[in-house]
Parts: sequence; structure tokens; C-alpha cells
Amino acid sequence: MMDQIVYVVDDDAIVCESITMLVEKILEVTTESYESGDAFLANESIRTDACLVLDQRMPGLNGTEVLQHLKIREIELPTIMMSGYSNPMSDTDKSPSNLLAFLEKPCDIHEMLELIRKGLTMSRQLPKQFTGDPPS
Repeated sequence: MMDQIVYVVDDDAIVCESITMLVEKILEVTTESYESGDAFLANESIRTDACLVLDQRMPGLNGTEVLQHLKIREIELPTIMMSGYSNPMSDTDKSPSNLLAFLEKPCDIHEMLELIRKGLTMSRQLPKQFTGDPPS
């Protein structure tokens, strides 16, 4: 799985560091972490052979908004959404098809790693998609 990547997006640096360390050591997968949805979306070369671990509630764009921006850019990533709240998304939010799970923080790390494995497997099966600027 070394050719794949796990993106971790969370405004809590400790959460990012912990997930990054565990994924790299246990799953032996490259990671990139971002402190906000805006910082993640500023990456113009988001790969589709990836899995996204995404916090729902962050300053700036929330997790749902990040997924909406990815959809506009025609990027679909298997996603694990996390939240420190028991109901991570409001009733008005539509659950995207690529959402694997909602995990309440603190997350069960074994469950998260298993979901990341599943997401990486799914990403290998998805058709390769446009990963640049949105279509005009």
C-alpha cells in the first residue's frame, strides 16, 4: 500500500499527529495532514488513490463543506468523518456516497485503522478522476 496516501484533516494538531503516526507505523502508508479544510483544498494535486480522515467541525470550512468542494472538483475519496459531538452532521446535511463512517472522538483506533484499510481498497477500485481545477 506504499503507493497510496491517507489525508488527515483536523484542526487539533494532536489528533493529526496521532493518526499520522499510527497509519504510517501500522499500515505503512504515507500520510499528509492539514490543520483546516481550506489548507487541504489548497493542495492542487489531491490524489484519488487515497483515503480521507476528516474532522466535521473545524474553523472555516467544516467537513461537509470540504466534501462539497471536492465534489465540485470531481474528486471522490473514501472518507471517514470524525466529530467530538454525538451527532456529527446536522439533519440538513446529506450523507455523501463516499462516506465510510462517522466516528465520535475519541475514536477507537482499531476501528479507524480498519476503515482506512477499507477506504484504501475502495480507492484502488474507483475510476481515476479529474484532480485539477474545476471544469470551466
